[in-house]
Amino acid sequence: MTIAATWYHLDDPDALREIPKRAGVYELADRNDTIIYIGRAKGGNLRNRLRTHANERVNECIREKAVYFRYMVTKAHRREEKTLFSVYKAKHGGKIPPCNTIDPSLQR
Repeated sequence: MTIAATWYHLDDPDALREIPKRAGVYELADRNDTIIYIGRAKGGNLRNRLRTHANERVNECIREKAVYFRYMVTKAHRREEKTLFSVYKAKHGGKIPPCNTIDPSLQR
């Protein structure tokens, strides 16, 4: 499974405003459309989660590299996040995206 959606600019306020306040998964990419982070809206609000990344203060990797995002609304966000990680790792020799620090595909 991959997120079959258009990449949006992380600094585009109109794109961020259009994100639903629902549960889901998302990917962040660098300027070359290379995925650098995979995540999910833990609180069930994709808009808030992606706005947090747009104003990133904690994760230096995301702050310096993230340019684009895409997302998928789903109630099964935990399962879909694990699937996204598994697909990514299969394509990248078992490595997780460079800005992620935890691999949820290994968790229960």
